[in-house]
Amino acid sequence: MSNEVDENGAGSRVWDPKKSLTAIATCIGMGLIIVVIQALQVEQWGQFVGQASIMLAISGAAIMLGGLIGFLFGIPRRLQSEVNVKKANSEVIDDASSERQLYEGNTNLEQISDWLTKIIVGVTLVKLADIVGELSRYGNGIAAATGRPADAAFAVGLMIFFFIAGFLTGYLWSRLFLGRALSEAESRIRLQKKLDKLQQQAQSDAEAIAFARRQLSTGDPTLSVEAIEAILAAASAETLAHVFSLAENNRWRNWESNKEQMERSILIFETLIRLDQQGRYHRNLGQLAYCLKDKRQPDWETAENLFTRAIKCRGDANTHGWAAYEANRAIVRIALGDKILRQFGSIDEMNMAIKADLATALQDYWVAGWLRKDPHVEKWASDSQNKNLLTEREVVK
Repeated sequence: MSNEVDENGAGSRVWDPKKSLTAIATCIGMGLIIVVIQALQVEQWGQFVGQASIMLAISGAAIMLGGLIGFLFGIPRRLQSEVNVKKANSEVIDDASSERQLYEGNTNLEQISDWLTKIIVGVTLVKLADIVGELSRYGNGIAAATGRPADAAFAVGLMIFFFIAGFLTGYLWSRLFLGRALSEAESRIRLQKKLDKLQQQAQSDAEAIAFARRQLSTGDPTLSVEAIEAILAAASAETLAHVFSLAENNRWRNWESNKEQMERSILIFETLIRLDQQGRYHRNLGQLAYCLKDKRQPDWETAENLFTRAIKCRGDANTHGWAAYEANRAIVRIALGDKILRQFGSIDEMNMAIKADLATALQDYWVAGWLRKDPHVEKWASDSQNKNLLTEREVVK
């Protein structure tokens, strides 16, 4: 018990359970002193050693037995109800990977404790009369061993006294310290797993960035497509965004002056598109389409398909921007000409689709600035069959 002052200034007495262990230890010490005093009643030194040894052995055995049973009764239980498991799982959700808690501690000891406590209580209640008789026979056996009839009652008393003391010690220790020790051990295990995961993620991110820089610098012909995809798949979302930025900057800086250097971004964009299985990022599609349109040997058809996919993924240009997709798709369709007539059925329908893309693109001031000067658009608009669809003034000026 300890004195504390509450918020109103009144004194209160708070029970400190740890002091109970101190009190029990004091009682055990006093019991051992009594054992020694009782052994001193013999006349010879040899008899004293024998008497003390027997009684101390009885005391130690009773303490250990009581402590074991108290430990079994006091083993803390894990919170394993459905609500608690869901709560625990929700606390370990990771922002990037949405990881759930899949591991729980081994509960075999708790189950054994539950079984044994029920068995012990049941056997004690059923065999109570037999236990009293066994204690009497036990005391008589000790008295016969020491040669002192009075030791029978003393031995039974020692057994009961130290058994209770051991039980209380084991029970309180389990309740006060074992639960905390198990919780701290599991916390350290979870923390170590998180640290290991962070370390592994950092290594994967470093490998992804190193690959991207190497690819954009000199290329790495030794890596297969599967190996490249595995490297980037292990990277975090933030690292993939950085890899995308490196490839995008490389394309932007070199698409006119150094097309060979620009083409090194193609492999990265292709891999990022394969990793985006849900099709959430239109910029991967758009950047790859730019690369295929502007490379040394343009792949117009694939670029046209990619621009269409990017537009569908992006949504409305007036809301989300990126009208350059429509502008470049119009340029690609003009360059393809008759090769894509099968998509539209007639030249007039194809020209109407091109006109719709140009109309959308021209609403963006920045796009309109360079689109009017594009040679493909200028040639298409000057064609006699398109004058009624899109006047020269609308496109060129």
